[in-house]
Amino acid sequence: MFLGLFLGRILGIVRELTLAGHLGASSTADIAIALITLPDIIINIFIGNATAAVFIPKIQRKSNDVKFRYFLKLSSTFLISFSLLSLLLFLNIDLLANAILPAQQSSDIFVSQLKWTLFAIPFLALNSVSRLFLQNENKFGLIGLENVIFNVLIIFAIQFIAGPESMHYVTAAVISGSVLRWLVQALQIFKIYRQQNPLSSNDHLSLQRNDFYRFTQALSTGLIIQVIPIFARSMSSYFSGAGGLSIFNYVYKFTEFPLALGSSIIAAVVFPKLSKLYVENKDDYLRLNRKTHELILLATLPLCIIGPTLIIKTLPYFNQLKILDHLQIPTLAIACALTIAFLGIRALNEYYIVLMNSQNDVKTPLKSSFIAAPFGFVAIVSFSSSHGVIGAFLGLNIFYTLVLGFNIYFMQKYLDIKFKDLYFNKRNVFTVIGAFIFSALVYILF
Repeated sequence: MFLGLFLGRILGIVRELTLAGHLGASSTADIAIALITLPDIIINIFIGNATAAVFIPKIQRKSNDVKFRYFLKLSSTFLISFSLLSLLLFLNIDLLANAILPAQQSSDIFVSQLKWTLFAIPFLALNSVSRLFLQNENKFGLIGLENVIFNVLIIFAIQFIAGPESMHYVTAAVISGSVLRWLVQALQIFKIYRQQNPLSSNDHLSLQRNDFYRFTQALSTGLIIQVIPIFARSMSSYFSGAGGLSIFNYVYKFTEFPLALGSSIIAAVVFPKLSKLYVENKDDYLRLNRKTHELILLATLPLCIIGPTLIIKTLPYFNQLKILDHLQIPTLAIACALTIAFLGIRALNEYYIVLMNSQNDVKTPLKSSFIAAPFGFVAIVSFSSSHGVIGAFLGLNIFYTLVLGFNIYFMQKYLDIKFKDLYFNKRNVFTVIGAFIFSALVYILF
């Protein structure tokens, strides 16, 4: 699964490089990015990872014929629900266009193609159902490769873009990629359950009101973290005009790459160990926590200092390359440097969520995000109105910093995790000092 995720992320970077090289930071690139990302944005807002958290425990230890019947029932429910959601969005397409890409809301081509991309949403919802059943059966290969399928089609479609009038290639790739991701997984599920008769057993699982109440609770945990960056990219388009969304997307995708891989490793490797040790051996739990925390500090602090330094120092050389003029290099570089400088804060937040979840606590991360959200919205609007896309990143990073502060405060107050254990033991102090010394040496040598 990790190899599939890694390949999918690499192809995601290739996709962004292809977009940047072919379309630069322009209104055409803005439209392409909005069309490519809209269906996933909708699914992340209304589904996220909540399906697995709620429904996997319900289908575990059930017979295959019961699982197959429940798969059909859950798929039909999601298909109907998200078809109605797509219809609602279709009827309010002007409001949706204004929310996703304010700078191009009056573009007839953008609005017409946006309508077509809504057809991808029900298939992505079905994909979320098929994914959770494959997870339950420990079939991770297709889950890891689903982004590979999608990105390959998008990269191929980008080659045919000659301007806004040829956006139908991107729309076709988005729809076909969404259908193919679901179809491949659904065929695998039918293969697993192919000898099962959904009418052969009296045992059954029903969809209950409590299922969707728990689904809403699980979804709310990550909803704010999803919405704030979406709001920031919308403000980038609104205040920066053509190219604002492109720059935000390129910077966010490139800087998120190491964070996403690190989070996958922590979630896949560290989280199960922490959860087990918290119950069985508190001393080993604290020891593993300290060791992981030190590694995160050691990996992120030099990056947060050296990365922005290298970007700013090399900016004059890139400015001399006329071939990169269409990318708005100064704005892109400053936004990238600013985001990398705060990458350590985001990494620590990701780890602290894992740490709290290892103690079976999902409410504290939600509480921290909920309290920080109003400040984040205000900061994004305020700074993006005066500094455009750079201000949007500044406001977004202020939000992440506030979330980190509240997470540390609540861990100190309510959980078995003390601030001194995280920062004021000798090893952590030497780790931080060593990271700064290493960064200073690289800066001097450079």
